[in-house]
Amino acid sequence: VGQGDSTLIEAPTGENLLIDAGPNAAEDTLRAYLDRLGIKRIDYLILTHPHEDHIGGADMIINTYSVGRVIMPDVTTPTSTFEKTLDAMDQNGTAPQMAKEGDVYPFGTASFTILGPVVIHPDDLNNCSVVLRLDIGERHFLFMGDAEQIEEEEILNQYKSSSDIFSSDILKIGHHGSVSSTSDAFLQAVSPSFAVIFCEKGNDYGHPHRETRQKLLQHNITVCRTDQLGSIVFYCDGSSIFCAASISSDTVTN
Repeated sequence: VGQGDSTLIEAPTGENLLIDAGPNAAEDTLRAYLDRLGIKRIDYLILTHPHEDHIGGADMIINTYSVGRVIMPDVTTPTSTFEKTLDAMDQNGTAPQMAKEGDVYPFGTASFTILGPVVIHPDDLNNCSVVLRLDIGERHFLFMGDAEQIEEEEILNQYKSSSDIFSSDILKIGHHGSVSSTSDAFLQAVSPSFAVIFCEKGNDYGHPHRETRQKLLQHNITVCRTDQLGSIVFYCDGSSIFCAASISSDTVTN
């Protein structure tokens, strides 16, 4: 979805979870991708925070597919994209459910836990991002939205007595690999094997930033970037994980 986020998770029992819906410009691409997979229903639509690059396609999703629950943080923003999302929910009788830290949701034979936001920052939408960990058997996937180091620290402090809750095999890096996210302390707590970065080739922000890439290299984490690989697909049976895309070897040369 270009310089935006969207992650589809399909359970073998038929349930579907969509985390974010990319920017407005990628609506047709997202719809075509879901249609090719035969998706008819989204059981959970999680909108991590109301920035256009994450919720631009949300109104299309709600208007096109059968949507079970919409989960989002308790924040608003005066943008037409956010208003279109609310209008679509209203027209389809879909009431949003506010993300609550600590809540656990069943998802087929798996489950996911909301880890953040712990604190609501009304004027800092990135750090109101819904952060969740998906647990599939012995394997774990952590999705950060656009959470920056502020929210990372708040989550670490909230769960300092149970730090193993962060340990994950796959980490969806926060804020497109910006230097504002992905602290060394957080990487150490998560200790992932793979890091996935959503960004567009030649984007105006320079994502992913060199500093973030350097940290990932120092922590010996394999990096998968959408600007290099396009859509990235992982398969997981609860004990093993297979990546269907080529793996990027990031030498941090620029």
